[in-house]
Amino acid sequence: MEVGGPTVRPLPATDRHLIRLLSRDGRASLTELAAELGCGIGTVRRRLRSMVAERSVLLRCDVAQPLSGWPVPVTLWAQVPAGQRDTIAKDLTTVPETRSCAIMTGGSGNFHYGAWLRSLDDTHRLELLLAERYPALRITARMVTLGFVKRAGRLLDDAGRSIGTVPMDVWFDPVEAARAAEADVPPPGP
Repeated sequence: MEVGGPTVRPLPATDRHLIRLLSRDGRASLTELAAELGCGIGTVRRRLRSMVAERSVLLRCDVAQPLSGWPVPVTLWAQVPAGQRDTIAKDLTTVPETRSCAIMTGGSGNFHYGAWLRSLDDTHRLELLLAERYPALRITARMVTLGFVKRAGRLLDDAGRSIGTVPMDVWFDPVEAARAAEADVPPPGP
Protein backbone atom coordinates (compact mmCIF):
# COMPACT_ATOMS: atom_id res chain seq x y z
CA MET A 1 0.00 0.00 0.00
CA GLU A 2 1.38 3.40 -0.91
CA VAL A 3 1.64 6.09 1.75
CA GLY A 4 -1.40 8.33 1.54
CA GLY A 5 -2.94 5.90 -0.94
CA PRO A 6 -6.13 3.91 -0.78
CA THR A 7 -7.12 2.03 2.33
CA VAL A 8 -6.90 -1.72 1.91
CA ARG A 9 -10.17 -3.46 2.78
CA PRO A 10 -11.74 -6.78 1.87
CA LEU A 11 -14.04 -6.56 -1.13
CA PRO A 12 -17.64 -7.70 -0.69
CA ALA A 13 -18.68 -10.82 -2.63
CA THR A 14 -20.71 -8.70 -5.08
CA ASP A 15 -17.67 -6.57 -5.95
CA ARG A 16 -15.50 -9.67 -6.40
CA HIS A 17 -18.12 -11.19 -8.72
CA LEU A 18 -18.35 -7.90 -10.64
CA ILE A 19 -14.56 -7.89 -11.13
CA ARG A 20 -14.70 -11.49 -12.40
CA LEU A 21 -17.41 -10.54 -14.89
CA LEU A 22 -15.44 -7.52 -16.11
CA SER A 23 -12.27 -9.59 -16.51
CA ARG A 24 -14.25 -11.86 -18.83
CA ASP A 25 -15.78 -8.96 -20.83
CA GLY A 26 -14.67 -5.44 -19.97
CA ARG A 27 -17.17 -4.03 -22.47
CA ALA A 28 -20.23 -5.64 -20.88
CA SER A 29 -23.10 -3.19 -20.46
CA LEU A 30 -24.50 -2.22 -17.08
CA THR A 31 -27.66 -4.11 -18.06
CA GLU A 32 -25.70 -7.31 -18.75
CA LEU A 33 -23.70 -6.98 -15.53
CA ALA A 34 -26.83 -6.32 -13.47
CA ALA A 35 -28.54 -9.39 -14.93
CA GLU A 36 -25.50 -11.58 -14.14
CA LEU A 37 -25.27 -10.20 -10.60
CA GLY A 38 -29.02 -10.32 -9.96
CA CYS A 39 -29.24 -6.67 -8.95
CA GLY A 40 -30.28 -3.32 -10.42
CA ILE A 41 -28.38 -1.23 -12.96
CA GLY A 42 -28.06 1.57 -10.40
CA THR A 43 -26.36 -0.78 -7.96
CA VAL A 44 -23.84 -1.88 -10.59
CA ARG A 45 -23.19 1.76 -11.57
CA ARG A 46 -22.63 2.77 -7.91
CA ARG A 47 -20.38 -0.22 -7.19
CA LEU A 48 -18.26 0.44 -10.29
CA ARG A 49 -17.92 4.16 -9.51
CA SER A 50 -17.02 3.37 -5.91
CA MET A 51 -14.42 0.72 -6.82
CA VAL A 52 -12.80 3.01 -9.40
CA ALA A 53 -12.79 5.98 -6.98
CA GLU A 54 -11.30 3.84 -4.19
CA ARG A 55 -8.83 2.30 -6.65
CA SER A 56 -10.11 -1.15 -5.69
CA VAL A 57 -10.14 -1.81 -9.42
CA LEU A 58 -8.02 -0.21 -12.13
CA LEU A 59 -9.20 -0.15 -15.72
CA ARG A 60 -6.87 -1.12 -18.51
CA CYS A 61 -7.12 -1.08 -22.27
CA ASP A 62 -4.50 -3.01 -24.19
CA VAL A 63 -3.48 -3.31 -27.83
CA ALA A 64 -2.32 -6.18 -30.01
CA GLN A 65 1.36 -5.65 -29.25
CA PRO A 66 2.81 -7.35 -32.36
CA LEU A 67 0.66 -5.03 -34.50
CA SER A 68 1.53 -1.88 -32.53
CA GLY A 69 4.76 -1.01 -34.32
CA TRP A 70 6.61 -1.93 -31.11
CA PRO A 71 6.87 -5.71 -31.57
CA VAL A 72 9.83 -6.50 -29.28
CA PRO A 73 8.99 -6.77 -25.56
CA VAL A 74 12.02 -6.36 -23.28
CA THR A 75 12.19 -6.70 -19.51
CA LEU A 76 15.09 -5.37 -17.44
CA TRP A 77 15.74 -5.91 -13.75
CA ALA A 78 18.02 -3.44 -12.05
CA GLN A 79 19.46 -2.38 -8.74
CA VAL A 80 18.70 1.27 -7.94
CA PRO A 81 19.57 3.15 -4.73
CA ALA A 82 16.46 3.45 -2.55
CA GLY A 83 16.47 7.26 -2.64
CA GLN A 84 16.38 7.33 -6.45
CA ARG A 85 13.80 4.66 -7.30
CA ASP A 86 10.70 6.89 -7.26
CA THR A 87 12.39 9.65 -9.27
CA ILE A 88 13.72 7.24 -11.89
CA ALA A 89 10.38 5.41 -12.19
CA LYS A 90 8.52 8.72 -12.67
CA ASP A 91 11.06 9.96 -15.22
CA LEU A 92 10.90 6.71 -17.21
CA THR A 93 7.20 7.36 -17.89
CA THR A 94 8.40 10.01 -20.38
CA VAL A 95 10.30 7.42 -22.45
CA PRO A 96 7.96 6.35 -25.29
CA GLU A 97 9.06 2.71 -25.12
CA THR A 98 8.10 2.37 -21.45
CA ARG A 99 5.43 -0.19 -20.74
CA SER A 100 5.87 -0.69 -16.99
CA CYS A 101 8.04 0.25 -14.01
CA ALA A 102 7.85 -1.40 -10.64
CA ILE A 103 9.80 -0.98 -7.45
CA MET A 104 10.43 -4.42 -6.00
CA THR A 105 11.52 -6.03 -2.76
CA GLY A 106 13.88 -9.00 -2.54
CA GLY A 107 16.01 -10.69 -5.13
CA SER A 108 19.06 -9.31 -6.89
CA GLY A 109 17.18 -6.36 -8.32
CA ASN A 110 14.83 -3.87 -6.72
CA PHE A 111 13.57 -2.29 -9.94
CA HIS A 112 11.62 -3.84 -12.82
CA TYR A 113 11.36 -2.08 -16.18
CA GLY A 114 9.34 -3.27 -19.16
CA ALA A 115 9.55 -1.73 -22.62
CA TRP A 116 8.28 -2.38 -26.11
CA LEU A 117 10.86 -1.72 -28.80
CA ARG A 118 10.71 -1.35 -32.57
CA SER A 119 13.57 -3.81 -33.16
CA LEU A 120 15.92 -6.12 -31.33
CA ASP A 121 18.75 -3.69 -32.12
CA ASP A 122 16.97 -1.11 -29.98
CA THR A 123 17.72 -3.12 -26.82
CA HIS A 124 21.31 -1.86 -26.89
CA ARG A 125 20.16 1.72 -27.54
CA LEU A 126 17.75 1.49 -24.60
CA GLU A 127 20.47 0.24 -22.25
CA LEU A 128 22.77 3.06 -23.36
CA LEU A 129 20.00 5.60 -22.70
CA LEU A 130 19.41 4.18 -19.23
CA ALA A 131 23.15 4.19 -18.42
CA GLU A 132 23.48 7.81 -19.57
CA ARG A 133 20.40 9.14 -17.78
CA TYR A 134 20.68 7.08 -14.59
CA PRO A 135 24.31 6.31 -13.70
CA ALA A 136 23.22 4.75 -10.37
CA LEU A 137 20.94 2.22 -12.13
CA ARG A 138 22.75 -1.10 -12.55
CA ILE A 139 21.04 -3.67 -14.79
CA THR A 140 21.17 -7.10 -13.16
CA ALA A 141 19.17 -9.17 -15.70
CA ARG A 142 17.55 -8.81 -19.12
CA MET A 143 14.92 -10.72 -21.04
CA VAL A 144 13.46 -10.48 -24.52
CA THR A 145 10.05 -12.17 -24.77
CA LEU A 146 9.62 -14.07 -28.01
CA GLY A 147 5.84 -14.12 -27.86
CA PHE A 148 2.85 -14.10 -25.58
CA VAL A 149 0.12 -16.72 -25.48
CA LYS A 150 -1.63 -14.93 -22.60
CA ARG A 151 -1.57 -11.44 -21.13
CA ALA A 152 -3.82 -9.70 -18.61
CA GLY A 153 -6.23 -12.61 -18.53
CA ARG A 154 -6.56 -12.86 -22.31
CA LEU A 155 -5.55 -15.75 -24.54
CA LEU A 156 -3.84 -14.32 -27.62
CA ASP A 157 -3.45 -15.41 -31.22
CA ASP A 158 -0.13 -15.03 -33.11
CA ALA A 159 -0.99 -11.41 -33.95
CA GLY A 160 -1.60 -10.59 -30.27
CA ARG A 161 -5.39 -10.32 -30.57
CA SER A 162 -7.68 -11.67 -27.87
CA ILE A 163 -9.22 -15.03 -28.70
CA GLY A 164 -10.45 -15.96 -25.23
CA THR A 165 -10.10 -15.39 -21.54
CA VAL A 166 -8.41 -17.08 -18.62
CA PRO A 167 -10.35 -16.73 -15.38
CA MET A 168 -8.73 -14.04 -13.23
CA ASP A 169 -10.10 -14.83 -9.83
CA VAL A 170 -7.56 -14.19 -7.10
CA TRP A 171 -10.05 -15.18 -4.40
CA PHE A 172 -10.43 -18.81 -5.41
CA ASP A 173 -8.33 -21.79 -6.35
CA PRO A 174 -7.27 -21.29 -10.00
CA VAL A 175 -7.92 -24.91 -10.95
CA GLU A 176 -11.48 -24.75 -9.59
CA ALA A 177 -12.03 -21.35 -11.24
CA ALA A 178 -10.89 -22.74 -14.62
CA ARG A 179 -13.19 -25.75 -14.26
CA ALA A 180 -16.09 -23.46 -13.38
CA ALA A 181 -15.35 -21.28 -16.43
CA GLU A 182 -15.32 -24.35 -18.69
CA ALA A 183 -18.66 -25.43 -17.24
CA ASP A 184 -19.92 -21.81 -17.55
CA VAL A 185 -20.95 -21.67 -13.88
CA PRO A 186 -19.81 -19.29 -11.13
CA PRO A 187 -16.72 -20.50 -9.25
CA PRO A 188 -17.26 -22.05 -5.84
CA GLY A 189 -17.22 -19.82 -2.76
CA PRO A 190 -14.30 -19.55 -0.34
